[in-house]
Amino acid sequence: MNYGVDVDYLNEEEVAELLAVSSEVIVKYLYDGELEGVELGEEWRIEVGDLKEFISKLKEDKEEELKFKDQQAIEVDPNWTLDECGHCGELRMMNIELSPFCSVECRDAVDFGVQSL
Repeated sequence: MNYGVDVDYLNEEEVAELLAVSSEVIVKYLYDGELEGVELGEEWRIEVGDLKEFISKLKEDKEEELKFKDQQAIEVDPNWTLDECGHCGELRMMNIELSPFCSVECRDAVDFGVQSL
């Protein structure tokens, strides 16, 4: 999975992978109008900005956030958000309050002054 800063749109499968839920969960939010997207044939296109807005709204309603987290396949940090890594630019779920990096390697690369490839 490598969704970097040059990515403007994601499909429902990519969004599901990023958020650790099934694509069916994402499609339900799309059909319910809670997540903005455009249906193109059998696939959806979701703007990264709309996805971030969806997450912000979700996190504002703790009950809705808990329902969403119940559908996630992995344990997610309580302070999670979707953001770009401060080093490589990859779009990831992360605790931005603890670290603006997607991995230990990216954090260490910045700590040691290594440039992104």
